Amino acid sequence: MRNATRAVDEFTRPSDISAYTIGDVIAATVSLTSTTPLRGLALALAPGEPFRLAGWSLATNKTDFLATVRVHLYSVPDTAAAPNSGTALVGDNVAMVQTYNNLAVRLGMFDLPALALQHAAGDNLVFASRFEDLDIVLSPASNTGGYAEAVKVYYRYEIVGGSSITPASGQTFYTRAAALWL
Repeated sequence: MRNATRAVDEFTRPSDISAYTIGDVIAATVSLTSTTPLRGLALALAPGEPFRLAGWSLATNKTDFLATVRVHLYSVPDTAAAPNSGTALVGDNVAMVQTYNNLAVRLGMFDLPALALQHAAGDNLVFASRFEDLDIVLSPASNTGGYAEAVKVYYRYEIVGGSSITPASGQTFYTRAAALWL
């Protein structure tokens, strides 16, 4: 059996209810003028042992938010910061930006299936998950102590489709990721 590690994150989007359009970002801030740090997950990995990202799930508390979401992954929390000096990625409900300057810190991307109601009417959960080989390898730095390290993976969500993509004010998003030793 292969060893696994998991991490979770939760954020609340801003208090606006402007409808998303295809290509917009879901984020915890609406900042358009400054760098918006990406959300991060810390996966505990063995020193020097590569891991493969094996699963990702997204849930939200608005049951009629039935978007299809693309997950963009990066190796740094601030794509504009040195030493990588890419382009800042701006906040919620604005167009997703992908630039040449960010290629060095980009780990990859993948699409989740459309968010869907998982339980009986009246529950406040919509959910999407993808548990398969996501073809993204994470390699922690080697250390001499032989202890596990946390490798941070930073993410951003982009709306790529859906039948209902109007958010709620203060809507909450919950993320879970899993990785396996190779």
